Amino acid sequence: AMQFQESHISQYDYVFGIPIVLKEISTFDANKYLLEFSSLKKNVIPVYFVGSDRRFYETQKSIILKEHFIHHDWKDVKNRFDSYEYLDQQDGYLLLHSLASIRIEYVQFLRMNFPNMNIIIAHMGRDGENHFSYMHNILSNFKSEEHIYFDTSTITDIAQLQYAINMIGCDRILWGSDFPYDCRESVPYTNLYRLDLVSSELEKILYKNALKITLKRGS
Repeated sequence: AMQFQESHISQYDYVFGIPIVLKEISTFDANKYLLEFSSLKKNVIPVYFVGSDRRFYETQKSIILKEHFIHHDWKDVKNRFDSYEYLDQQDGYLLLHSLASIRIEYVQFLRMNFPNMNIIIAHMGRDGENHFSYMHNILSNFKSEEHIYFDTSTITDIAQLQYAINMIGCDRILWGSDFPYDCRESVPYTNLYRLDLVSSELEKILYKNALKITLKRGS
């Protein structure tokens, strides 16, 4: 459900532990593994899958949950209302992976029904083929929506990163590694330093924006 190299965990004060989706792994098994893993690694902040018992989230003081189209069909959205209501009451965050053609309408639906729940759209909203128009459409629809964030995970095109920053600024972009053990030059972390950014902007993307989530979890 999740893979880390020991060296990449220990070098950071905190990291978000996000389960990798595989079709043969259920959300229950992924959450169970993540719970056990994070209990051993105190600097790992678990991002559990949507769908567990609400009491579980409350006990774990969860402030960010994950939803993925492989396990969470948009047609079954009502079955997830309890998770959304929990996040809405906590001013929490939903990390959303959705490649559905109605994804913009889906995010709008969530915002309308759960106005205090923040949404992080993974991979800058790109599609599987990394079409620029796909990313442009979702960025342009939510560029003024302060509760909508985007992460840089798997975005290796410098022009796409710069375009997103130019459109929505640096306050709502989170650095995402996707696979923390892959530290080749192509990962977004390296590409950020090739952009026309000042140090304060880099700090926001690399850790200050994420720090807001960790601080909220401890409150």
